[in-house]
Amino acid sequence: MNIREILGIILGWICCAVPCFAAPEKAALDAAVEATGKIIVSGHDGSQVIATGFIFNRADTVVTCMHVVIGAEGVKVIFSGSTREAKVERVLRGSDLAILHLNKPLETHPIKIADGSPKAGQAIIALGYPLAAPVIKSMEGSIRRVGGTTLSDLIGQEELRREITATGFPSLSSPIVDLQISLTPGMSGAPIIDDKGNVVGIGNGGLEKGTTELTWAIAASELEKLLISIEQIPKKSAELQRNTAMFSAELRASTGESITVGGRTFSKLRTRRLDELLRYSDDVLGVHQIAADFQPLNAFDWTFDVYREVDTGAMIVLPEGVKPMQHNNDSLANIDGGSIQILIRFETGLSLLNLQNASLRFEGDIAAATSDMLWLPNPKFTYLQPHVYPSGLIVRRRGYVAYAQPLVPWLPPPFPARSGFETFAVFNQALLSVVALNYNWPAVLQSLEAKRHWGEAMIAIQLASFSSQTK
Repeated sequence: MNIREILGIILGWICCAVPCFAAPEKAALDAAVEATGKIIVSGHDGSQVIATGFIFNRADTVVTCMHVVIGAEGVKVIFSGSTREAKVERVLRGSDLAILHLNKPLETHPIKIADGSPKAGQAIIALGYPLAAPVIKSMEGSIRRVGGTTLSDLIGQEELRREITATGFPSLSSPIVDLQISLTPGMSGAPIIDDKGNVVGIGNGGLEKGTTELTWAIAASELEKLLISIEQIPKKSAELQRNTAMFSAELRASTGESITVGGRTFSKLRTRRLDELLRYSDDVLGVHQIAADFQPLNAFDWTFDVYREVDTGAMIVLPEGVKPMQHNNDSLANIDGGSIQILIRFETGLSLLNLQNASLRFEGDIAAATSDMLWLPNPKFTYLQPHVYPSGLIVRRRGYVAYAQPLVPWLPPPFPARSGFETFAVFNQALLSVVALNYNWPAVLQSLEAKRHWGEAMIAIQLASFSSQTK
């Protein structure tokens, strides 16, 4: 893909749309990191849940989310190699918060609450243990410029509203901070800090938004209520297992599967039907257009595996069960004995010029591998211009049809022999390049099974993006 035409757009959006992050002073960030711990919750069935918590108010009290620790067989908290046993001391059910009492105080200063309410567009850092990471991670983001101040503002799905109401927590009227950041399972209870290292919110949950998410934190102002709460501590919550809006819920069922692309690990988050992924897709029309091309098959019943790279939020989607293999520094999946291939490349730390060169190099590598073919754009599946989002995310998708090179240059090309569909997604100097290639086109359409496999591959490419960046 030649992206010269979008470099001006990239420059404009990087300058005016991406939050200018004011990093905390090193001492403030180090203090917040030291006060943040990994919570390991053991269940009665022998299972474990990994979450995050932070020291607050006293050196022997830790704040986390209530849904993490309800009904736990045992709770441990690890801070910089020091392990403490813990038990639930107080809860604030409406805000899904809990205070844990440590069996021995730590020699660490508690994190302070930020003054006032966070402002739209304000830069923040989330500290925690996403996807059970062995070491603490920090993720930069911002307060969403257009969002809500209560959970009710954020959740429009009636089914999910009923589910949360039945669970009893958090309350739909609970004050929240609407986050534009890539949070994952394991970040329940994560401190969300400002540029002074003070907490503005506590990582709580997220809504699936196709392959991406809307995420929120409980407002830090609720911590004062938690300190004086006399609410009864729930013994257990059977409803919690069904509440997939909570960050720790999916981690209970995590398979630990991952793929490596460009030296980065993409962890499997979930498997979903297309109709579930479509619900809040950034390009519903594009998905419908592909699905319509594969009738009478019902594409919305097809299932897909969703993978995410923690640090950047890059999302890869594959047909369920497809396992790509390492291919140089890329990842390559073969379907139908190699008649269909999915090639994935991921590059980070790219300058604007390098972004352009990287996209051209990706297409050049494909062309070199099929030098006997003449590739022409397929306007049916090609964006007229890139999709640009206020966050700075830029997505370009394009379809191709390949013809055998004519023997005589002035003769028109013969019938098509191959087909391709690609997505380029750019965010914060990272480039995700994915392509599906069909080496048996259009004969593949004669078999319903092969037709389905090609449809699944195209939709997987359509869904590739960066999480939490489409608003």
